[in-house]
Amino acid sequence: MTSPLVLLTGATGFVGAHVLHELITNNHRVIAPIRPCSLAKTDFFLKKYINHPGALQFVEVADQTDTAVMLPLLEGVTAVIHTASVIPNGVQPARGVEKDMLEPVLGMITALFEACLQVDTVKRFVFTSSTVAVYGTIDLTKKEYTEDDWNPLTLAETTKKWDPVKAYSSTKIFGEKRLAELTKENKPAFDVVVLCLTMVLGKSHHDVTNVLSLGGPAGALWFYSLLNQPQVPHNGYPQFINSADAAIAHFAAITAPLTRTPDVVHRYLISGGTFSFHRVIRSLLKHYPQLEGILPTADPAKYDEVFPSFATEKAKKELGVRLDKGWEQSIVEELFGAVAQEVKLGRSWSDFGCASMVNKD
Repeated sequence: MTSPLVLLTGATGFVGAHVLHELITNNHRVIAPIRPCSLAKTDFFLKKYINHPGALQFVEVADQTDTAVMLPLLEGVTAVIHTASVIPNGVQPARGVEKDMLEPVLGMITALFEACLQVDTVKRFVFTSSTVAVYGTIDLTKKEYTEDDWNPLTLAETTKKWDPVKAYSSTKIFGEKRLAELTKENKPAFDVVVLCLTMVLGKSHHDVTNVLSLGGPAGALWFYSLLNQPQVPHNGYPQFINSADAAIAHFAAITAPLTRTPDVVHRYLISGGTFSFHRVIRSLLKHYPQLEGILPTADPAKYDEVFPSFATEKAKKELGVRLDKGWEQSIVEELFGAVAQEVKLGRSWSDFGCASMVNKD
């Protein structure tokens, strides 16, 4: 029997690489459209899965916003997982958020969706969204966020003044809304699923070359926020999801039996819980005492600070996921553990906290 074929965008990204691993190790084949600028990363992944012959095919696609270009890639595809996104690094503020970020993001969603409408094999369309589509500034008076919560950020606010967080947030907010519009208008024969991931932290499936390849954008933010900083930073996004659990959620999103809602998107919050920077620092020093003097000083009074959580009951019930890997495993053991391994190979902890490393990729 032929293994199911999945089209996966963003396969060489941090989250995408985890989804790729989950798919291939669960007997799925993957066709991955890749931008020319990411071609250099493909050799590593082809070698990584050399013992899975025929499981992975990269296809160079210069313009993923063209429906006619994407359509041939869907031959025999049973599910689409769209993890590719645009991050603010390298974006020119002078050109505006709309031109450099929203246009390509919305264009990719539209092209993929319209192409899927033209084939009868696709049964599931999954879009990777984020915490930033659920809220902007965290409401500490709120006990829990649910699938009904939305970041109220408007396009006018996004384009008024350059702000990389708002710019990225807009791609997820308006990306979800575009997908909802397309679903309502077309009532597709396939199910449409959105996964709102909290901060993805954990081990990496990349070749380790710099801080981004160790932990992705979220991990890079962590290193830059904690190492060599005079004080503990503000924790604006205190929810997390282990990178492996994020991948499992994506796999469940294409395999779990869902109630058919042709004109409505299935939206799920994917989170492993909350964390306190102060408690994390205490745990890091326990595991890696050599970080003394590199990490800011934690406040014991804030070890047990409480943050609003993400309601994950719907995801656990309908997708059958557990989301049970905790912050200590995700952050201390896996994320910083990977750095510790690099230190053993000759690098220094300080190398992973400098801006030049964060912006180099």
